[in-house]
Amino acid sequence: MKVYLVSITVLLFVVSDVQARSGGAPVEACGSLTPNHPAGPIDPTNNPPEIFIYSELFDNDNGGSYEAGQTYSITLATISNSFRGFLIQARASGSSSLIGFFTIYDSDNSQLRTCSGDANSTVTHTNSNSKTRISFEWTAPSSSGTVQMRYSIVTAFADDFYANLNAADYRPPCPFPPTLVGDHPTIIGLPDGCSRESCDYYVGFGPNTVNSDYLDIYLEGEADGWIALGFSENRNMEEDDVLGCRIDSDVVTVVDTWNPADNNLPGRTPNEADATQNGVCPQLTSVSDGRISCSFSRSIDITDVGQDYNLNNSFYLFFGLRAAAQSSGDNLEYHTVSGGMTPIISDELYNPVTGFDDDDDDDDDDDDDDDDDDNNDECPPAPGNDATYTFQFGSPGDD
Repeated sequence: MKVYLVSITVLLFVVSDVQARSGGAPVEACGSLTPNHPAGPIDPTNNPPEIFIYSELFDNDNGGSYEAGQTYSITLATISNSFRGFLIQARASGSSSLIGFFTIYDSDNSQLRTCSGDANSTVTHTNSNSKTRISFEWTAPSSSGTVQMRYSIVTAFADDFYANLNAADYRPPCPFPPTLVGDHPTIIGLPDGCSRESCDYYVGFGPNTVNSDYLDIYLEGEADGWIALGFSENRNMEEDDVLGCRIDSDVVTVVDTWNPADNNLPGRTPNEADATQNGVCPQLTSVSDGRISCSFSRSIDITDVGQDYNLNNSFYLFFGLRAAAQSSGDNLEYHTVSGGMTPIISDELYNPVTGFDDDDDDDDDDDDDDDDDDNNDECPPAPGNDATYTFQFGSPGDD
């Protein structure tokens, strides 16, 4: 009977402890930043995190240098899977002393803690809901110096977590987080109506929500060679700005390429890599069991004159992939070898930034004027000039 009672006591303690952690890290974690979970932390050396701290404090190899009394924006964000819990502190470089203070924006998902007697020196979660991004501010102390932003993240309660990471040691691939898969304003899946995991070809794109100077693109499909999205002012497969990812020795590389024009080989001129890859920022890539995926951000403005378009214009869209492996190089080889896919070209012009064709919008306005001239009172009123629309191929809501 005595053993039975002890077992019940331990079980209740474990359940209560897990529930408490789901509402935020306890003060007992202030020093080590290590959750008291059943499993140990993930080794970041073998399995680096894909959840990062974004801040000008660490951009451009700044290393955490701050100005006295300056307030800095801090964002904890993922480039792939969501997270559930987090614990963040600002410590003096080379010390465990807490410095400065935090201010939160989102009280539904974040809260402040007092650690070591320092009020508002720690930020943690308020619930166990899935999260992809949380932002707040950190105000530096009254003297300049260098800060270590230490953080712990929990991806699955009582299971997977990283403990006491130094933000300067784990920098994101780009200085801003990407649009996550399924959240792009424009989504195209082939064949029509497929779910993302079953599509032969899947692409999502739209402006980055943090840095609107960049267009975010996500590509996924069945390919051992490459997968790409092209932008062209014609439908002839020449003078095309082609962005994609290619596989070389099981490594996926994001490439910015160009289909040149050649009167001797109309539509058949070999693709070539841009002179530089400026303006392209790879976010995340993978290849597994013949399926390739890549997430990257491309500067909307022209970067390589003569090989890049300013993407805030209307283009015919090219959707293509090469199923077979290709030789080493930095371009995209011919697409239809060994079961490849002849690029599908859109019938109409589309603006990848605004999500609809500006020219067609003007034509619609002209048509509306014609309707007004006919005095057709049975037609509903046309939308205003400031109306916007989400453009999506396939099934809305598909992942």
